[in-house]
Amino acid sequence: MKHLLAAFLILISAPSALGETLACEGEDPFWHLDLRVDAGSATFERTGETAMSADIALTALAQGNRSVRAFSLTNMTTGFTGIAVTAPAACVLGGDESFSHRVEFLTQALNEAILLTGCCRASR
Repeated sequence: MKHLLAAFLILISAPSALGETLACEGEDPFWHLDLRVDAGSATFERTGETAMSADIALTALAQGNRSVRAFSLTNMTTGFTGIAVTAPAACVLGGDESFSHRVEFLTQALNEAILLTGCCRASR
């Protein structure tokens, strides 16, 4: 049990330690997710819906590939939650616009799970 706990604690890193912003987006439906890693906050918006803000509660680095990161998002007031998993990879949406990361974002609306895929740009 001690080894499992130690491994878990190694995987979790403080959001401020990552020091960047990831601007993510996807199509069909159109959506946008800003992960302000250095500030520990995020904003998610789907076209035609109200933007949802959240805290980045936890981050984790993948075992065996520390460039893959997960971000757990929560807003205790609104109940909004989500998990974004990002990885550096060439990524292209619709046109010829290219991005530096791919993203999968899992959230929910009422009792429906929603899994979105897209691309991100990293900036410091």
